[in-house]
Amino acid sequence: MNERDSLILGAFLHDIGKFYQRTRQNPLKYKDVEEDVYGYGGAHGKWGASFVEEYIPPVFRDDNLINCILKHHKPTKVLETYVHRADCLSAGMDRTKAEERGDPYTTPLYCLLENISLKDRGKRSKYSHKLQKLSLEKDKIFPVETHKNTIDSSSYNNLWNKFTEDIEKIIKKDNFSDYFFTLYYIMEKYTWCIPGAVYVSIPDIPLFHHLKTTAAIATCLYDTRGKEEFILLEGDISGIQDFIYQINSPQDSMKDTAKRLRGRSFYLSLMNETFGDYCLNALNLTVVNKLWSGGGHFAILAPSTEENRRNIEEIEDKINSFLFKNYQGDLGFILGIVEFSSDKLKDFSSLLKEMGKVLDRKKKEKFFRQITEEDLIFPLKKHVCPVCGKDYEENSDICFLCEDHKELGEKLPKYKYIYKINSTEPVNSIIKFEDFYTYWDFKPEGKLVTGYSINNTEFLEKPEDFNRAGFIFSGNHVPGTEYGTIKTFDEMADSSEGANFLGVLRMDVDNLGMLFTLGLGEDRPEDVSQSRKSISRIASMSFSLDLFFSGYLNKICEDFENLYITYSGGDDLFIAGAWNEILDVAKRINDEFYCYTGKNPELHASGGIYLCKGKYPIKRAAEHAADALENAKKETDKNSLNIFTCNVSWYKMNEVYSFAEKLLTYLEDNKITRTFIYNTLHLYKKDRTLFTLMDNKITRTFIYNTLHLDEKDRTLSIPLMSKFLYSLKRNIKDEAVQQELKNMFSSLWAFAPVWAGISMLKTRK
Repeated sequence: MNERDSLILGAFLHDIGKFYQRTRQNPLKYKDVEEDVYGYGGAHGKWGASFVEEYIPPVFRDDNLINCILKHHKPTKVLETYVHRADCLSAGMDRTKAEERGDPYTTPLYCLLENISLKDRGKRSKYSHKLQKLSLEKDKIFPVETHKNTIDSSSYNNLWNKFTEDIEKIIKKDNFSDYFFTLYYIMEKYTWCIPGAVYVSIPDIPLFHHLKTTAAIATCLYDTRGKEEFILLEGDISGIQDFIYQINSPQDSMKDTAKRLRGRSFYLSLMNETFGDYCLNALNLTVVNKLWSGGGHFAILAPSTEENRRNIEEIEDKINSFLFKNYQGDLGFILGIVEFSSDKLKDFSSLLKEMGKVLDRKKKEKFFRQITEEDLIFPLKKHVCPVCGKDYEENSDICFLCEDHKELGEKLPKYKYIYKINSTEPVNSIIKFEDFYTYWDFKPEGKLVTGYSINNTEFLEKPEDFNRAGFIFSGNHVPGTEYGTIKTFDEMADSSEGANFLGVLRMDVDNLGMLFTLGLGEDRPEDVSQSRKSISRIASMSFSLDLFFSGYLNKICEDFENLYITYSGGDDLFIAGAWNEILDVAKRINDEFYCYTGKNPELHASGGIYLCKGKYPIKRAAEHAADALENAKKETDKNSLNIFTCNVSWYKMNEVYSFAEKLLTYLEDNKITRTFIYNTLHLYKKDRTLFTLMDNKITRTFIYNTLHLDEKDRTLSIPLMSKFLYSLKRNIKDEAVQQELKNMFSSLWAFAPVWAGISMLKTRK
């Protein structure tokens, strides 16, 4: 094995000894090595070196690898120094000041998301993660109350035994690239829940993300010969939303729309992975250098060298030429570049802020070279696709891309694996990115095959089918019929309770950019051993959000019969389904996300819901839902749902929904009538327009103050209040119901469109 590979593997495994040591097992080798060899605080290096001897294939085992692990606290050679320095830079710390003062055998990994704050609420450690291998099950990935989270050597032993079982499954691999790639996913599966270090500050960085970023930094140090100069790359595919919902007309595109949308969304995920991997290969980097990937963008840490600068220009140019040629400007690609030195790694948030400015500027220059240098004439082709409206040459009913997207969307829920085939020769596959020699299919074909288990971390069940393996999380839940087919939008709408409407939900996390750049807080005197804004902590934050939206969202939707995840990933989602289930799942997602973040009141998502018929053009429905989401975010604290053109704070939503259900019960028991609710809603609309008609010459507050009304009565305009009370008396005979409705209307009047809309739609026949 060459020197560079030894360094990368050594950096990636430099702290694996902490995992081994916490089992309280004695290392089989190196147990007699003294501190003058491994250095102060570096005893875990003995366990790490022993792990190499016990579990790493002999073909990859050499002195460089062992010494990078054993001596990374007290380096004596250049490679060991690179690992030592990368270790410090990953955590944004000064090794001379770092000292583990907690109990590494019993201290859990605290919930990172619990401490994200723009208001400096102070450090919280109420929630932490259990020692469990990574999966999408709630009891595995959701944090629990720390005082109930018992961790001891038996917990570590159980996890270690499962870990080494998977490690032994790849012991016979002899290609380093394939071995390292597969090892990466095994490490993620088992070390995502282990605290990397137990310092004075809260231990909320997973061991995996510390190991990953240490290896990425060490690679850069090696390639720059220790100059500590880096490049942060961020790739971003633009035009995604318009591309997904690109439908020519409702009549021609109705058939297989749901499958095609799901396929397009996943197609873009595969495109993003293809572009990210192409960048890694062009820069001679490994998977550890890809800091995060999802939602149509990826980030890579690369060494700052003259060769890489040239390669980066060629990468962006090649990707844009491919997109320009094949999508005629519908999809674009920008590659942001920020060069920096090692001191900036202590405040990685500032680099993200700088990157945001770079990307904003480059979005205005999209396709600049293609427009100025390439032929802008696209020859007219034989046919026009009735689905997407693009012209094409093939003698078929629709263009090949729309056909591929339909097939992809149809097969995605049925297969456990998807395979990436790298080949310089054409491959018969569903998805082809021939310019990048990359093909994707649900069946392995070819010599260089990467197998990804979909939404399942048990990815080593069929190691004979691929050279390397991993797993991906993707929102791919679809509603099935009793005949084994996927429900159409029409069928989902017809399955709604009451009125046959399709609901469209869009949600995303509020203030995400600010949370990444400012939410980790400022370093304090007690944080001398570890920076709050380190690269490893930010990588972990990105992972945590994507795990919920790309992965766990499937588990939520499985509890419903008529929901279709069209898109999810990063920090946002798009779901279509029966309108009543869309409302229920929106509430459920909000409640689950609150628990997932350690009940952090500052980390929340807003949503927008639009209702339409099953045959309504999905592109327009998506646009309306986006408008609703934008309106929800106009609330002071955001954290709201917009439905029936009305914003409801999530804090108020349960009360509003419960009132709607109570109205529904009264309707079913004939205690109130639909006419009464309709008339009440009519009064609400008049109430909202009354003062507008007065040309804003007086205000509602002026009238209330003039009449000395109590605060609790400030819900309905005075001219309309008598009409409401009259309607209440005339239409409802039960005095107890009268009083209850009067009280509820008083506190929930502002949300009348929501509770009235829900109760009316659920009782429509």
